[in-house]
Amino acid sequence: MMLRLSLGAAAVALRLSGPGAPMEVTVRQVPQVPGGFSPSGGARDLVSTMQLTAVDEKAFGGISGLRVLDNEQFVAITDRGMWLQGQLPLLSPGNTTEVTISTRTGEIKELVEGTEAHLVDAESIALDPDGGYWVSFEELEKVSIAKYTNTMQPVIDKQVNWRCFKDRPDPGIEAIAVITLDGAPHLVAICEGERGMSSSMSFAAPVSDLSKVRSFRMKHTHDYQVAGLASVPGQPDMALLLLRRYDFGPGPEVIVQELKLAGAGDTVHVGERREVLRVSMSMPSMVAENYEGISVYTDTTGRTFLALVSDDNFSPCQRSLVSLFRYHIGGRPEPARRSLL
Repeated sequence: MMLRLSLGAAAVALRLSGPGAPMEVTVRQVPQVPGGFSPSGGARDLVSTMQLTAVDEKAFGGISGLRVLDNEQFVAITDRGMWLQGQLPLLSPGNTTEVTISTRTGEIKELVEGTEAHLVDAESIALDPDGGYWVSFEELEKVSIAKYTNTMQPVIDKQVNWRCFKDRPDPGIEAIAVITLDGAPHLVAICEGERGMSSSMSFAAPVSDLSKVRSFRMKHTHDYQVAGLASVPGQPDMALLLLRRYDFGPGPEVIVQELKLAGAGDTVHVGERREVLRVSMSMPSMVAENYEGISVYTDTTGRTFLALVSDDNFSPCQRSLVSLFRYHIGGRPEPARRSLL
């Protein structure tokens, strides 16, 4: 596909390949307002918050999972069983120019015969070290995670049906990532869990042999629920966990925690968790930004970024956002607090 960046008199063209149908997406930086994001001069400074829109609003939106590659190319999945591939423009602070990017989109083939595409709720996406992607689903009876090629074609013999609950309707897998455990890449999956629960059922298995699955519990932080998971480049056994709290009390919040995972016989040990980012929203939950996807990547200059994606729920009251932060692994110990409004 062709990417076009219209930045004043400058124009940049980059050709990408992929299947699916073309879709033009407009990207613009959300103006910073009093009480909004503000860089604090240390780790995790805000780089940009970008809003994504498209002319075909019925086919665009509901972005629930995002993975950004080292060259800013990205792949995203949606609540309506669609995938989107393109390249993420880096807009400098204060740049309010709208950027049009040409992306490609298509239906996620979930490998479950008889399931209509619009009923497929894709929740999270992970990069496989050998190429391709893993995608997790909600509320499907026969598959919870499936493997796809780089061109989003299904890999027939690579799917699992790890269940969050055995005695009730299963909500499915909320967050996945490929993380190194015991010296080998493992597919790690975490269920969202229900409000009031102290932990979520979680799973880990070598990507080379998914039958060797180990289950463990991921403890919740107070009344937050799991929303996303991301591996950290160059950091074996480390991950970033995205948690969120939406209620009618003190206001919605999302937090990001660093955590260490280690194999421990038949289970997985979750080490100390350290908060690295908190986003507080002084607005009702019904219209608050719905951050539920996270990605970490290193650009060609060696800088590491943390990306959060917000799902607009196909609602006119919410937005599809990508917020980029500079991320320093093991940075300053105090959490960096940000407010959206």
